[in-house]
Order: sequence, then C-alpha cells, then structure tokens
Amino acid sequence: LADLRRLQPGILVNNRLFEGLENKHGDYGTPEKYVPPTGLPGMDWEVNHTLNESYGFSSHDESWKDTTTVIRLLCDVVSKGGNLLLNIGPDCRGRVPEPARRALAGVGAWMQVNGEAIHGTRASPFARLPWGRATRRDGILYLMVFEWPADGALRVPLRNRVEHATLL
Repeated sequence: LADLRRLQPGILVNNRLFEGLENKHGDYGTPEKYVPPTGLPGMDWEVNHTLNESYGFSSHDESWKDTTTVIRLLCDVVSKGGNLLLNIGPDCRGRVPEPARRALAGVGAWMQVNGEAIHGTRASPFARLPWGRATRRDGILYLMVFEWPADGALRVPLRNRVEHATLL
C-alpha cells in the first residue's frame, strides 16, 4: 500500500488488500453479501450484494430477491451509514433477467416516494430498532417501519421534542 500511495498519491484502495472484510485498512470497506451488525463505524463502506446468489448470470440460480427484500437490504445498509452496490448479471444476450427487472422496478417505485429517506442521509442515531430502520438529515429523522408492533404503538427512543410527523 505504501508503494501504491507513493506512485499514485490520490489512489483509493478498498480494504480487500488486507485480511478479512471488516478490517479498517484501506480507504473504504467492502463487506460482501452481508451487512455488518453495526456497519463499519469510522470509515466509508459499501455492501457488495447480488439480486440472486450469483455475481454473474447463472441460468440455474433462481434465488431471486423480491422488491421487499431489496428495499429492506437498502434501508439496513443506509441506516448503518453504508452504500449498497447491487450486482445484476445479464443473460447471454445482455438482457436483465425478468425477476431482477421486476424487483428493481419495485425498488424504483418505492424510491420515487421514499428516496429522500435514503439519498444524502446519515446513519441512524439508534443502535437497534425492533420494528425497522432509521436515517437522519438536518433535524429530520426518517423511520422505515418493516413490522408494526403488535400493540400498534411505534416507540421511538427519542429524548427531544417532536415538532411534527408526516408520511412520505
């Protein structure tokens, strides 16, 4: 790494040059196909994930993620301060497989409504929320509710006064 930085001082290097995927070496972290429980605090990072189990096209891999799964993955990563790099393996004709297209179209529709809770936000101020995830930006807290509590009461561990709440 010292030689690389000497030869090209502006180079960005991920942490894969070193042992393990959660180490703090390199300029950013790259956990693969999983989200670290607390993200990678103190460094930029992105999860490398797939829409099924394969990074390239595999005709026998039918383990496609649906829209809900991809949205929850996106919310989980962003709520911990990371970026989601989602791989799509086109088929032998360069086409995006239909299950991937459907999932991504659904994510796109969700982002049209809820994108402000994702783009340009910071990690959640909460270590864990049993019902979903949160992000924040300039005095705004975004709550992404995956499972409403059985009693219907959404409890948010805030210490400050809430001025108002709206749905996106």
